Amino acid sequence: MHPTRLRQAVRLPFVITAVCTSISFLLLCSEHTPNPMQVQDQTKVRLIGKTAVFVVGSKTLGAGDDVIKTRLDSMGFTVTLKDDDSVAPKDTNYSLIIISATVNPFTSAGIFRRTGKPVLCMEPELFDDMSMTGGNPRAPTSAQKTGRTSVNVIDSTHVLASGYSGAVTVTSSSETFGWGVPNSNAAKVAVLSTGTDTCVVFGYEKSSLMIGNFTAPSRRVGFFFHDATAASANGAGIALLNRAAVWAIGALNLDNAPDYHADGPPDGLALPYERQYRDVRHGIRHRRCHLFCPFLPGQYSS
Repeated sequence: MHPTRLRQAVRLPFVITAVCTSISFLLLCSEHTPNPMQVQDQTKVRLIGKTAVFVVGSKTLGAGDDVIKTRLDSMGFTVTLKDDDSVAPKDTNYSLIIISATVNPFTSAGIFRRTGKPVLCMEPELFDDMSMTGGNPRAPTSAQKTGRTSVNVIDSTHVLASGYSGAVTVTSSSETFGWGVPNSNAAKVAVLSTGTDTCVVFGYEKSSLMIGNFTAPSRRVGFFFHDATAASANGAGIALLNRAAVWAIGALNLDNAPDYHADGPPDGLALPYERQYRDVRHGIRHRRCHLFCPFLPGQYSS
């Protein structure tokens, strides 16, 4: 073969590879997707292989606890019910611990304070026992408020807000909401009305300092559903509950994200949704071009 043609033949694969790499890079950079909360209906999220212990006042569930249990089941949790009289600190072999507002706070006080598992607490009288509120002997740092139908989302950028902002109606009838006053290290997402003194949705990150300089062993979430509140929760109320559970177990923590899928492809997402939704946590979709690069292995990269 002529030396010139030999050089061209040797150079050709490198040119093709460079072109294909450039095309793949352009496709990668152009496939931005919005926040997962904007593309994924949180009422359709299903978790894979996750377990939860739901601590309740009675295993004969009331209307509110029944709705919460059904919601956890439909999200994909394998749920174990525990009566507050029989629960013990050793009951921590679960992905998530949920404490209902129906528990007796004197029976359940501080049992899960030191557990290394995420805790979603709905009983405001346990917030101080969990070091989530407290530290002010002159004023209450947790209580309940009757006659409520809405909350005020003051931090719409936090994932616990589930994409909501401002005044949000969360129940179809007047209900009792629990609230607490966490410290400045907590994410204060929603309040009863104004200010930050009556938080109804708040969370502490793992290792953050809670009340009394107690280091959070794992994520902690305070949530407003009182005894029967969930029974009249509307779509927004359920979405906030879903997000609280999902965030608590680290589903939007890129270092510890469980696999999950939807009942069907989210609106606007054309790629195979199970893989794509895992990728969308990183804020970008990854696609490789088979039309121009048929020899590149795999269709999607992470």
